[in-house]
Amino acid sequence: MKLKEITQNYVEKYNACEQKRGEYENKIKRLKIKLEKLGYVSWINEIIKPIAKLLNEKMPDRYFDILGPFGLSCETSIHFYKNGIEEKELFTGDNCKSIHFRPSNLDNGEIRIVDYTKNTNKYAPGTIGEMNRFNYSTIPVPETIDELFEWVK
Repeated sequence: MKLKEITQNYVEKYNACEQKRGEYENKIKRLKIKLEKLGYVSWINEIIKPIAKLLNEKMPDRYFDILGPFGLSCETSIHFYKNGIEEKELFTGDNCKSIHFRPSNLDNGEIRIVDYTKNTNKYAPGTIGEMNRFNYSTIPVPETIDELFEWVK
């Protein structure tokens, strides 16, 4: 097999994967719209999204995306991406800033910030606790949006 054939093979496989990814992203968008039409209301829409909008006002050169909830901890992230950056460069340098939350007492509208600066090592590598990031404790959400903004890294 010639080098050109190997390269062409790779490009074809890559393009096929990109097409599938695009199809899945479109399917996710359609399903989210259906959920909203069904009256689906969640702590993501009621708590996280308004916080994302307020934080985004402090970064007018960025747009946000809410990811999650993920895992047993229902961790949810807000990513703030620089405008005009190509998708393949989104996670290069400071093109993406993030903040991560976990629900606490949702009956009282309480969420907490995941503090990734301190690994407790409470859960051994490979355990369910470690895989679900329970080695990182949480802290209360500060009183003001300015204080919360300091946690966007």
